[in-house]
Amino acid sequence: MEILAFLQTAPATISIVAKKLGVHPANLTRHFRILAAAGLIELTKTRDTGRNVERYYCATARHYVIRRDSENVRDPAKKALLFAASDLERAGTTIADGNSDSVSVTVETARIERARLAEFIDGINRLAASFRAADMDEGTPFRLSACVYPVESQTYVNERVIIKKENNE
Repeated sequence: MEILAFLQTAPATISIVAKKLGVHPANLTRHFRILAAAGLIELTKTRDTGRNVERYYCATARHYVIRRDSENVRDPAKKALLFAASDLERAGTTIADGNSDSVSVTVETARIERARLAEFIDGINRLAASFRAADMDEGTPFRLSACVYPVESQTYVNERVIIKKENNE
């Protein structure tokens, strides 16, 4: 998931990604092969440096959907939440202190009827589509993360967390 996150922003070699992750490039070679075989990344260019050939890869999509009917995924809901958690954790460690770009986080907990769950998921999908439609080549890259997931009733607390940081605030 971290490799995909890096390759969504710009093409990179295994060595470049390894350096960003703080691991030896040999540790990532197998992962790159698996991601390429699955069609999640692709070779975009090669560059002959005289001593070796650099291979640049990029993610094949900005948005991934893990489907429940996939035979290769055992627990897609958990994998999707882990992907979101990993992405948010990476963002938290890579955003520079004092960054002037807008950051807005809202975490809500509510008891809802199961019958209304599809309505909320549809709303998230509409918001994500609107966000994707606003994409432009010269814009500042931002990421939108939105999840709806059940919490254990024993740990349910009616909580509301809102963190908003914007320029001039």
